[in-house]
Amino acid sequence: MQSSQKLSQAGNCLLFAGGYYILSFLNKHEFEVVRKGSMRGN
Repeated sequence: MQSSQKLSQAGNCLLFAGGYYILSFLNKHEFEVVRKGSMRGN
């Protein structure tokens, strides 16, 4: 019981870290694309 709880906790931590990394990467990429697009638009 205790070990499975620790395992799920570690899994959630990994999931959160992975999701945060992917989100920050996408946000950076999208931000650059949006900035270039808005520059072109204006």
